[in-house]
Amino acid sequence: MSLGENWLKARTMMTDGYTTTQVSEITGFSIRQLDYWARTGMLSPSIKSSDGPGTRRRYSFDDLVRLSFIQRLREAAWSTQKIRKALAHLCAQHAGEEAL
Repeated sequence: MSLGENWLKARTMMTDGYTTTQVSEITGFSIRQLDYWARTGMLSPSIKSSDGPGTRRRYSFDDLVRLSFIQRLREAAWSTQKIRKALAHLCAQHAGEEAL
């Protein structure tokens, strides 16, 4: 693939976002785990949430950063409840800012 094709693909990914399958491949979290977190509000896709069966969620790059944060906390043996609180605190601290 040429440099121009790679740039076009990256640009498309940034504007269209990442599907649940792509996020799963990038982060190592299972699709089932991502779906559960989206349903429970722990980490909802910021570009597009699911509107029912057959619709696709779309995650932003910032969502990937949040997932990386979750991954680090899980590696440090944090409970899901503590991770939820940490995410809420982080989002509250950066409210109004464009990105984490």
